[in-house]
This record gives sequence, C-alpha cells and structure tokens, in this order.
Amino acid sequence: MKKLLYIIPILLLLFGFGIGNPDPTVYYVNTAADAGGDGTTQELTGEHCAFKTIAQVNAASPAAGDSVLFNKGNTWREQLTVPTSGSDGSPITFGAYGEGVNPIILGSIEAIGESGDWTDEGGTDYTADGNIVAYYYFESGAFDQSGTGDNHVDDADSDPSADAVDYQQGLQSADFEADSSQYLQCATANLTADFPGKVASDSFTVVAWIKPESTPGTRHCIASVRNTNSWRFQKNKTDKLYTKISYSDGEGGEVGSEASTALDNGTWYHVALVVDGTANLIYIYLNGNLDNGEGTAFDHTLVSGTGNFDIGREFNDYYFDGKMDELAIFDRALSSAEITAIKDDGLDGSSGATNVWKRTLATECKIVIFDTTNWGTEDATPDAQYEWDWVSNELFVYATENPTTYYSSIEAGQRDNCISNTKDYVSLDGLDLKGVNDVGFISNGSYVVPDMANLTISYCRRTGIWWEDNTGTTTIDNVDVFYCGASGLRIVNSTSGGTIQNCEIGHVGIKLGWGHNVDVEDSDNFTIESNRLHHNDSGSGVGGDRYNSCIIQNNEINNVYYTGVDLTGHVAGDCEYNIVRYNIIHDNTGAANDAGVTTWAEVDEGAYSRYNEIYYNIIYGCTYGLYCSSRSEYNEFYNNVIYDCGDSGDEAGIAITEGQGGATFPVHNEFKNNIVYAVSGKLIYTNQAGDGTNTLDYNCYYPEDTGHFEWNDTDYDTLAAYQTASSQDANGIAVDPLMLDPANGNFKLNPHSPCINKGTDVSLTEDYEGLKIRHAPDIGAHENQANVLFFSWFLRDFLGVNK
Repeated sequence: MKKLLYIIPILLLLFGFGIGNPDPTVYYVNTAADAGGDGTTQELTGEHCAFKTIAQVNAASPAAGDSVLFNKGNTWREQLTVPTSGSDGSPITFGAYGEGVNPIILGSIEAIGESGDWTDEGGTDYTADGNIVAYYYFESGAFDQSGTGDNHVDDADSDPSADAVDYQQGLQSADFEADSSQYLQCATANLTADFPGKVASDSFTVVAWIKPESTPGTRHCIASVRNTNSWRFQKNKTDKLYTKISYSDGEGGEVGSEASTALDNGTWYHVALVVDGTANLIYIYLNGNLDNGEGTAFDHTLVSGTGNFDIGREFNDYYFDGKMDELAIFDRALSSAEITAIKDDGLDGSSGATNVWKRTLATECKIVIFDTTNWGTEDATPDAQYEWDWVSNELFVYATENPTTYYSSIEAGQRDNCISNTKDYVSLDGLDLKGVNDVGFISNGSYVVPDMANLTISYCRRTGIWWEDNTGTTTIDNVDVFYCGASGLRIVNSTSGGTIQNCEIGHVGIKLGWGHNVDVEDSDNFTIESNRLHHNDSGSGVGGDRYNSCIIQNNEINNVYYTGVDLTGHVAGDCEYNIVRYNIIHDNTGAANDAGVTTWAEVDEGAYSRYNEIYYNIIYGCTYGLYCSSRSEYNEFYNNVIYDCGDSGDEAGIAITEGQGGATFPVHNEFKNNIVYAVSGKLIYTNQAGDGTNTLDYNCYYPEDTGHFEWNDTDYDTLAAYQTASSQDANGIAVDPLMLDPANGNFKLNPHSPCINKGTDVSLTEDYEGLKIRHAPDIGAHENQANVLFFSWFLRDFLGVNK
C-alpha cells in the first residue's frame, strides 16, 4: 500500500494530471526586433529574438500557461487574433514587459501623411488663370472682368435685359430675346491680341451657363468670332450643341462637330467648347460630360483676322433665345476635370467646398481622431474643425490649410477590432487598445470569457469591450474605457457571472445614439462594484435588459443621459433579484425621465422588473431620484437619500407612475426610511392611486411647500394632506433632516437630526459606510455614528466587556 502511495504522485507528474504547464514559455514582442525570430527571448537579433509584429503572434502556437508580452512604449497598427486556447487554471496571458507606458495596439493608421498626399477640395479660382482671356458675369453690364485687356462689350440698344431672379452665380444673368435681336458685341479693335479668332491659335476654350427658351429655326448662337468665319458655338435646330471652326492652313476650310444630347428648353445647362491643339480634337461638353463622342478631329490652326466678338449672335443673325451666365474664354484647352470644376464650383471657385481637403484612403474609416484626443464628427459636407467624411476610397477633412500643418495628427480607423478572441482561457493585462472602426476587444461565441486587468481602451466607434454567449466567470479589474460611440462594456447572454471592479468608464454613447457605460443583457450573477461610471450621451450608467441576481454597489455614477442604474425587463424577460446599494448617483439630467434608479418594463412585452432591492444609495441632482414605473412589482426602496431631484412639472424625488401603457401601475413595491429633500421639484409624484398595494412609510420629506406632494394627479402642500389622501406614510415626517452639508455632498446626519432612530427595521445590517445597524435604524443612508458608538459602548458595558 505504501508503494502505491509513492507511485501515484510519480504517475501524475509523468502524465501531467492535475497540473498546469510545468515549463511555460514567455514570448516577447518588440517593434525594434529583427523579423524572423521565434519570440522566445527579449533579444532584438538572432533566431530566438523577440517577435517584431502582431502577425507573428497570430501565427504562433502558445500553450496553456504561456505568456505573450508586448514591449512597453511600443505601438502596433495590427489586429491581435488570439491564436490558441489556454486551460482552466493555466490561461494564456497577453501582457506587457519593460519600462514606460503600456504597449498600444491601434486599429487605425496615421492618415496625416505628407503635404503632397492632400488635395484642396476648395474650388479653384479660374479667374486667376494666366490663360483666361475674358469672362463675363453679366452683373452690371457686360464688362470683361479678367483685367487682361479691354474686352468690354459695347453699349447698344440691343443689349439683353438682366434677370436678378434666375441665374447661376452672383446676382443676375443676361436674358436674351431672339425676337428682339438682342446681343452683345465687342469690336475687333477692342479685343486683346490673344483673343481666339483675332490671333491664329490651335487651342482655346469657351465655357458658359445657358438656359435656352425656344427651338431655333436654324441655329441660336451662344458666342462667335466672325472674320470670313472663324468660330461659332451654338444650339442648332435639333436642340443639340454644335460648333463650326474655320482654319487657315493649307487650302483653308472649316470643321463642324455636333453633340449627342438634345437640350430641353427652360433648363439650365453648363456647356463648353474645347479646341485642343495637342490632341488635335474638338470637344463639346454638356454638364461636365463629353457629349460629342470621343471628339472630332481638328489638326489645324484657327483662322484669324479682324472679326468682332459676339455674345448671343453670329455676325448679323442667329440670335440666342434664353438666359446666359458665367461666360469665359481661355486661350488654352481646359481639361475635362477643369470643365467639371468650373461647373461645380463656379469660375472663381466660390461655390466649391471651402476648407475641405482630401486624400486617398482605400479602406473605409468609421472613426477619425484628430490631434490625439479629438474624436471627429462624420459629416457629408465638412465645414468645421474635426469634421470629416469618407467616400469612394477618399478621406475628406476640414482644414483651413494643408492638414499636415493644420492638425498635429489624424488617426483613421482601418480595422474593426484591436483584439479578437475565439479561444478559451485567455487573460489580458497591461495593454492599451485604441482607434477602431467597431469594438476594441470582442469575444462572441461559446468561449470562456477572459480575465482582464490594467487595460485602457478608447476611441471605439461602437463598444470598448463586448462579449456575447461566453461561458465561465471573469474578473474585470482596473480597466478604463473612454470615448465609445455606444456602450463602454457590453455583456450579452452570459449567465456564469463575474466581477467588474475598480474601472472607470466614461464618455460613451456619444456617436450612435445608444449604449450604457456597463451594458448587461440577458446575463446573471455579476458584481459591479467600486467603479466610476460617468458621461453618457445616450444611455444609463448600468443598464441593459433582463439581467438578474447582480449586485451593483459602491459605484459613483454621474452625468449619464438616462438613469444611474436601470433595472429594465424587456421582451418577455424579467429584470429581478438585483441589489443596488451603497452607490452615489448624481447629475443625471439628460432625458425627460432620467433618474438615480429606475425600475420598469415594456408594457406590451409581458416582462417585469421585480424583487429588486435598492438601498443605502445617495442620489442627487437628477430629474427623478427613484423612478418606479410600469410593470414594477415587489421592489424594495430603503434608506436612500434623495436630494435636489426634480426641477419643474412632475419631476420628483420619488415617482410612482404607470409610465407607458396606462394600465400597469406598479404594485407591491415598498418605500421606507428614505430622505427626500427637494430644492425646487416635487417630493413625491404619483399619477394614479394604483390598487393600494404599494407601501410608503417612515420616510422624511422636506420641505413642505405648494404642490410638493402629488398623489393620484392631485397636488397637496403638506404631509398631513398627502397622508389623508393616500393613506400612506403614517409614520412619515416632514421636517428638515439636518444633514451636515448636503449642498456640498455631505449627507450625514447632524447628531440632533430628527431622522435618528426614526426608521423601521427592514432587515438591513450596514449603512452606506458599512456601519452596523444595532438598534432602530435612522432614516437616510447614514447611520448616525455618535449613536452607534454610544450604543456599542453601552452594550459592551452591559456585557461586562469594558470592565
């Protein structure tokens, strides 16, 4: 028998039964290491040197009990995909080594780049183009605005009228009437020497906005230079654009080109004629698109001479009928992109996107962080600092100068996660995760949820941490989560529970319109304690749906949009048997019915919020203190301090209301030993009497004032009137509770407080600060320490302990 006792331990050692990895491997990751090492030392060179990239970690096979440590001070722009599973008691740990700040895993790229990476999307001012010969805004007469010469149109009785209502840029357009033979003309003597048609040229461009108003019998001419024919640009009798260009080289002659699209009368069109001597082609553009096939061949030199320049006419006939605006002549061939830019942004660029820059970014970004800490706002038309957009592989940002000098950094999200887990028994310690298109750490599936400690997760478009359908218990300790578009920490369908402690989760729910600091859904048995949960633009400090048997204690919850702790039943799932205690909840005033603590359930879904215990909490500065609403039953609200909650209307320290639906007034709920101190709102509000099963008693209300008590939609000024109407609070008092300094956050009772020993036994044993309840409890969250000490001394003396 003795031999067998010796043999069994030897067999256990040989076969590894009951023990972890006897010789765990530590893998190191360092950006300064050479590529190709096996990661098993901290060396930077050689076959056993540290891994250089996360890709090497993803391809490795760490065993149970092994560690993968990232060098502090290093940054990786890769996603960690946990490659293997640990075992129960021997997790694989992903952590840090060395000195300095935690290693950082980024889901983004540094998009600021070089100045040459960015293109100014602001409209180009083509009036400053060195090749513009003349342009006409038709604002005050038809003067050439280019300043390059005296290409002014002569005043004449035949001038078109101005239209100050229907125009494309500036303040008005020119309105030509063909029946009245209206046109504008600049005599050849006044044309500058570089004007196309006066000078022999092989390249020029005409652009304009036109709004034709009739179909010509032959043609309506937009503009022309006539010198035994030189060039004309017109709309012909088929309502299509047409040009005819005369040339003087060789035997001379002319080339015509017709566009493909018939123009509708009464519609504005941007039109352009381009003669390109380099490509030897004539182009006609309609609304920025080439409209005469691939162009018409023209390998000639434009005829030149002494012809006049006519707007709205060709020589002595073919008058244009309609409106015209933004006419310009260039003595070079503009590109297709330039034609489009003039159409979109105007000749001077003033209609273009101002202070918008773009760069190529092939992968869509869903989050952009400027200057390290400023989460940009996605906007289709960026017009303020930190605004951006991503369209068709291009990132657009607002900047008044090149973004490389306007911003110190631009981080653009490129990956959905920093860490993705599909393995069991993993732990994370001492890492920073930042800047992802979706979730910082995600573990969705039937995996054992990791333990996490000493992490900082920030700038996640959706959620910092998300696990769903995971198994096992977990401890989340000292994990900070900031700046999430939705929830900070989201737990879904996890019934094994765990502990979330010593975390700070803030500035969440800020982009997507939903999410809680700690979001618990269809999950049970969690302890959420000693956390700071703050600043939520969309949800609650602790919220979600259908969570049960959770303890929420010793947290500070403030400045959240909805409720400090939201106990919600939803979609035929109850929220029950939770304990909410020893929390300080304050300054929640975002939503119309936000509160310190809320119990309720959707009326039409068959769910309940019930059997929850809410005690020894301090609640101040919220729209409501305690909000007990539809389908709430058998909840206990004991020994809470509710201070300065409510401001106007029905806002109150305690609200008992049917909420949605109207026929599901809360029942069988108890409110005892609470202090309700109103600064401007109501003390209590109920909008119907219910069935009389709710119990309110031993509460202290202060002050009595006009309408401070509301029962069954009727206001009462005094406690006595409220007691008579409601048959509630028979042992309630309406006196100043004499808290030490509630306006500055001290809610302890003065030794002379009328609330001392005036509560009733509700089977609680410790107050907000952990003091034992040894006699008739006080009303409020703090048991008066002097009385506790006196009673303790008296009891010890009675038992002879002091002798």
